[in-house]
Amino acid sequence: MLIDKGEYGYNQDFLIILGINTFPFFAFSLGLFSLYLIYSHYEYLFKKNSYLKKLLFVVLIYFPLLIILETVAYYYFDIRNTASFIYVGLPICNCLHAARWMQVSYFLMGPLYFTITYLLKIKNPHVQRLLK
Repeated sequence: MLIDKGEYGYNQDFLIILGINTFPFFAFSLGLFSLYLIYSHYEYLFKKNSYLKKLLFVVLIYFPLLIILETVAYYYFDIRNTASFIYVGLPICNCLHAARWMQVSYFLMGPLYFTITYLLKIKNPHVQRLLK
Protein backbone atom coordinates (compact mmCIF):
# COMPACT_ATOMS: atom_id res chain seq x y z
CA MET A 1 0.00 0.00 0.00
CA LEU A 2 2.89 2.34 0.63
CA ILE A 3 4.35 1.63 -2.81
CA ASP A 4 1.32 2.77 -4.78
CA LYS A 5 -1.31 4.53 -2.67
CA GLY A 6 -2.99 5.74 -5.86
CA GLU A 7 -4.14 2.20 -6.71
CA TYR A 8 -6.60 2.18 -3.80
CA GLY A 9 -9.72 4.19 -4.51
CA TYR A 10 -13.11 2.68 -3.83
CA ASN A 11 -16.71 3.25 -4.82
CA GLN A 12 -17.54 3.49 -1.12
CA ASP A 13 -16.18 5.90 1.45
CA PHE A 14 -13.43 4.59 3.68
CA LEU A 15 -11.23 6.51 6.08
CA ILE A 16 -7.98 7.78 4.55
CA ILE A 17 -5.07 8.54 6.87
CA LEU A 18 -1.90 10.17 5.50
CA GLY A 19 -3.05 9.28 1.99
CA ILE A 20 -3.48 5.60 2.86
CA ASN A 21 -6.91 4.01 2.48
CA THR A 22 -7.66 2.17 5.72
CA PHE A 23 -9.95 -0.45 4.13
CA PRO A 24 -7.25 -2.56 2.44
CA PHE A 25 -4.87 -1.92 5.34
CA PHE A 26 -7.27 -3.34 7.93
CA ALA A 27 -8.66 -6.00 5.59
CA PHE A 28 -5.22 -7.49 5.01
CA SER A 29 -4.23 -7.11 8.66
CA LEU A 30 -7.37 -8.94 9.73
CA GLY A 31 -6.92 -11.53 6.98
CA LEU A 32 -3.33 -12.30 7.90
CA PHE A 33 -4.20 -12.48 11.59
CA SER A 34 -7.05 -14.87 10.73
CA LEU A 35 -4.61 -16.99 8.73
CA TYR A 36 -2.37 -17.12 11.79
CA LEU A 37 -5.29 -18.19 13.98
CA ILE A 38 -6.38 -20.92 11.59
CA TYR A 39 -2.83 -22.22 11.22
CA SER A 40 -2.30 -22.09 14.99
CA HIS A 41 -5.42 -24.20 15.50
CA TYR A 42 -3.99 -26.97 13.30
CA GLU A 43 -0.30 -26.46 14.02
CA TYR A 44 -0.09 -29.49 16.28
CA LEU A 45 -0.81 -31.70 13.26
CA PHE A 46 2.39 -30.44 11.62
CA LYS A 47 4.78 -30.43 14.58
CA LYS A 48 7.15 -32.95 12.97
CA ASN A 49 6.72 -31.75 9.41
CA SER A 50 9.17 -29.66 7.42
CA TYR A 51 8.80 -25.96 6.78
CA LEU A 52 7.72 -26.65 3.19
CA LYS A 53 4.83 -28.88 4.27
CA LYS A 54 3.72 -26.25 6.76
CA LEU A 55 3.97 -23.59 4.06
CA LEU A 56 1.94 -25.75 1.69
CA PHE A 57 -0.77 -26.05 4.34
CA VAL A 58 -0.79 -22.25 4.77
CA VAL A 59 -1.05 -21.76 1.00
CA LEU A 60 -3.95 -24.26 0.84
CA ILE A 61 -5.77 -22.16 3.44
CA TYR A 62 -4.77 -18.69 2.26
CA PHE A 63 -5.33 -18.86 -1.51
CA PRO A 64 -8.95 -20.09 -1.39
CA LEU A 65 -9.81 -17.71 1.46
CA LEU A 66 -8.33 -14.77 -0.43
CA ILE A 67 -10.33 -15.60 -3.55
CA ILE A 68 -13.55 -16.25 -1.62
CA LEU A 69 -13.31 -13.05 0.43
CA GLU A 70 -12.38 -10.95 -2.60
CA THR A 71 -15.34 -12.42 -4.50
CA VAL A 72 -17.76 -11.81 -1.63
CA ALA A 73 -16.54 -8.23 -1.19
CA TYR A 74 -16.82 -7.57 -4.94
CA TYR A 75 -20.20 -9.15 -5.68
CA TYR A 76 -22.13 -9.12 -2.41
CA PHE A 77 -20.85 -5.99 -0.67
CA ASP A 78 -20.25 -4.14 -3.94
CA ILE A 79 -16.81 -2.95 -2.87
CA ARG A 80 -15.10 -1.96 -6.12
CA ASN A 81 -11.65 -0.51 -6.50
CA THR A 82 -12.38 2.28 -8.96
CA ALA A 83 -8.70 3.18 -9.19
CA SER A 84 -7.92 -0.16 -10.82
CA PHE A 85 -11.14 -1.02 -12.66
CA ILE A 86 -9.25 -1.03 -15.97
CA TYR A 87 -7.43 -4.23 -15.00
CA VAL A 88 -8.78 -7.67 -15.70
CA GLY A 89 -9.87 -9.70 -12.68
CA LEU A 90 -8.85 -13.26 -11.93
CA PRO A 91 -10.28 -15.96 -14.20
CA ILE A 92 -13.51 -17.67 -13.11
CA CYS A 93 -14.32 -15.37 -10.15
CA ASN A 94 -13.59 -12.08 -11.95
CA CYS A 95 -12.39 -10.54 -8.71
CA LEU A 96 -9.16 -8.88 -7.58
CA HIS A 97 -9.12 -6.24 -10.29
CA ALA A 98 -5.59 -4.88 -10.03
CA ALA A 99 -2.32 -4.77 -11.90
CA ARG A 100 -0.68 -8.19 -12.20
CA TRP A 101 2.12 -7.19 -9.82
CA MET A 102 -0.51 -6.31 -7.20
CA GLN A 103 -2.36 -9.59 -7.74
CA VAL A 104 0.91 -11.48 -7.31
CA SER A 105 1.74 -9.50 -4.18
CA TYR A 106 -1.70 -10.26 -2.71
CA PHE A 107 -1.08 -13.97 -3.16
CA LEU A 108 2.46 -13.71 -1.78
CA MET A 109 1.41 -11.85 1.39
CA GLY A 110 0.11 -14.95 3.19
CA PRO A 111 3.12 -17.19 2.52
CA LEU A 112 5.48 -14.29 3.21
CA TYR A 113 3.74 -13.52 6.50
CA PHE A 114 3.99 -17.19 7.51
CA THR A 115 7.66 -17.32 6.50
CA ILE A 116 8.51 -14.23 8.53
CA THR A 117 6.72 -15.54 11.64
CA TYR A 118 8.41 -18.93 11.11
CA LEU A 119 11.88 -17.41 10.80
CA LEU A 120 11.32 -15.14 13.80
CA LYS A 121 10.14 -18.21 15.71
CA ILE A 122 6.94 -16.50 16.80
CA LYS A 123 4.97 -19.09 18.72
CA ASN A 124 1.41 -19.28 19.92
CA PRO A 125 1.71 -19.72 23.71
CA HIS A 126 -1.70 -21.41 23.88
CA VAL A 127 -0.64 -24.18 21.49
CA GLN A 128 2.91 -24.72 22.75
CA ARG A 129 1.88 -27.20 25.43
CA LEU A 130 0.21 -29.37 22.75
CA LEU A 131 3.35 -29.36 20.62
CA LYS A 132 5.63 -30.77 23.32
